[in-house]
Order: sequence, then structure tokens, then C-alpha cells
Amino acid sequence: MYFRSLKEEALTEIKTHKSGVWIRSENPDKKELAKLASQFDLEPGHLHDATDPLEVPRLEVEDKTVYLFTRIPVKDDGTAVTVPILIAYTTDNIVTVSNRKLTSIDQWISRDKTIITTQRTKLLLQILQHINTAFVTHVNTIARQIRAISLQLHTADIKNREISQLVAYEGVLQDFMSSLIPTNAILTQILSGRIIKLYEEDKDFVEDLVLSTNQLVELCRANLKTIVSLREATATIMTNNLNRVIKLLTSLTVILMIPNLITGLYGMNVKLPFDQHPLAFFIVFGTIVTSTVFTFYIFLRNRWL
Repeated sequence: MYFRSLKEEALTEIKTHKSGVWIRSENPDKKELAKLASQFDLEPGHLHDATDPLEVPRLEVEDKTVYLFTRIPVKDDGTAVTVPILIAYTTDNIVTVSNRKLTSIDQWISRDKTIITTQRTKLLLQILQHINTAFVTHVNTIARQIRAISLQLHTADIKNREISQLVAYEGVLQDFMSSLIPTNAILTQILSGRIIKLYEEDKDFVEDLVLSTNQLVELCRANLKTIVSLREATATIMTNNLNRVIKLLTSLTVILMIPNLITGLYGMNVKLPFDQHPLAFFIVFGTIVTSTVFTFYIFLRNRWL
């Protein structure tokens, strides 16, 4: 639990509950969820939903408590994924529940000196702003990686590993959009002022969040379009390269058939021209070389090689 009022100089972690605290529960078990539900009069079902890795962003209001479900990006084995987080806005406190430890929130708390837990609405919006900032960081990182891969495509040096990365980034961006779009709808509901009372400063804050989320969605869409274009360009290049190889092999096969055909004829046990001639070998060999070189020239002239 964290507490800071306007009188305190810094956010402090406390052990005993009082009005105006921020309660953080990360990776709780069933006993901890039951304790949270009874101590802060929260709906047990919603607390359990917060630990479901497939939970989608949504907004619920029960008994004057607002349950805001959203998702936050984290690193999982080097890959960006989103995990659910519940922000419960009660009459006295803010309660956040997640199914894993969120180190990004720890880092944010340590550096942000404006967090005041007694200002519940502002704290709620600050948490949502931090989530948006986390999305911005991950999307910008992915955008830089995509640009790096596109430069490799220009030099025709793209490999299977880069293609696999593009497919992975596509999945990550789709995951981000499936979180950001419904979250933006939630922010629009909050902006109406019917769910949470907002002062003018709070409305400006929410409007900025809506704008930022819209920009994130558009950025994700732009990166997805870039990935699709890169994949199509890569497929075209690979197809062209394959066609060139097939064309080369086919041409070489035709060219090499000529000496095989001539030598095959002279290997037959029948009477053939020059078979008794003392220079038969050189005549046949010269014919093979001449016809092969001539065919090779024809193929080069017509750009079949």
C-alpha cells in the first residue's frame, strides 16, 4: 500500500490501511483476493477476472465502485506482450490488481514525484497515462526495428530471421490494438463525467489520453501496413529470384542437351557420317563445341540466361 497526501513530500509505502491509499496487488492467490474483497468491499468475481490472462479491457460499475479493466505491455522472454490490470476506483481508495509483477510501474513510482494517492481521480488518470507511455515506448521500439528490416530489404539482404521477426511484430501490434481500441472507448465513457466526477483539469487530462490513444492506434496501423508491404515485397523478390534460378537451370539443361544428343547419336551401333573418317573425333568435337557456343550466344542475346 502507498500513501501520500498534499501535506507529504514523498510517496511512502505503509502497512496499515487508511483512507486515501493506493493498494497494489500483484500475482495474488485466492486467499489474497478474498482478503481484498472483504477488506475493501470489492466484487470477488471482478478481482478473479483481473488474474485471467485473456481478460479484455472493459468498464464495470457496482455499488459506487468503478472497475476499469485494461491491459499493459510488458516484456516476456524478449517479446512484448500485454497483460491485464484492474484499477478499482472506490469511494476511498484506488486498488490495482495484476496477475504478475509490473516492474514498469515500480520504475514509474520511483521517478514520478507528482503521485498523490488521496487525489483518486488524478491517480487513476496518471496510471492510465503511464500505461499509454509504456505502449508508446514499445511501439516506437518496434517501429525502429521495422525500419531497420526495410533497409535490409533495399539491399536484398533480408533473411528468414527478419521475416520471422516481421510476423512476430505483426502479432504484437495486433495485440496492442486489441487493447488500445477498447481502452479508448473506456476513456470516452469516463470523459462524459457520468461514471466519475471530473473537474475541468481532469477533463483536459482525459482528452489528452484519448488523443494519445488514438495516435497510438494509428501508429500501430501504419506499422502493420508497413509490415504487410515488406512481406509482399519480400515474397515478390523471392519469387523473382526463384524464377531466375529456374530460368538459368532450364537454359543450361537445353544447352547441355546438344553435346549429349550428338555424342548419343555416335554411340549408336549404326552407320553415321564420318564414322570411318580419320578425323572423325575432331569433327564431332568441333561440331559439339560450335553448336554449344552458338546456342549459348543465342540464349545470351535473348536474355534467357
